[in-house]
Amino acid sequence: MVHCIQKNKEHSREEAVIAAFKEKSGAAGFYSRKVTNNGERIGYDLVDLATGEALALAREPQRLPENWEEALVHGHFSFSKAGFAAAERIVTEALEAGVSTIFIDEAGKLELQEEGYAPLIRTAVEAGVELYLGCRRINAKPLEKLFSPKK
Repeated sequence: MVHCIQKNKEHSREEAVIAAFKEKSGAAGFYSRKVTNNGERIGYDLVDLATGEALALAREPQRLPENWEEALVHGHFSFSKAGFAAAERIVTEALEAGVSTIFIDEAGKLELQEEGYAPLIRTAVEAGVELYLGCRRINAKPLEKLFSPKK
């Protein structure tokens, strides 16, 4: 089953994902944490919800760290190969360990175009886990429709 988590009056999307994760014993997954420099957003880090380990996922092209290996460019951001590899490792290890609930944040336009985390989402759905996707409200229904198991 695919569920979408969005921001609400009390929480940002990131906070809502973290809160939902804490309510699910034995869950696994990751979220995207905004990275700022002098109050200005420069990108996002991928953070393992279970361990808190973080690494650079997306950066504005003019703010790329040294040795950045680009997987793709979308919108204002360059996405790192290492970030996508970490996401895949988190989901793969969770499935191998028999975890029944997985969180993936953020899903959006890339995934609706079958890019980004789309392969991981499909793998999790095919494994039959309870899947929570952090997303913008406008993408919730299209994501649920695209990735929910066909009956």
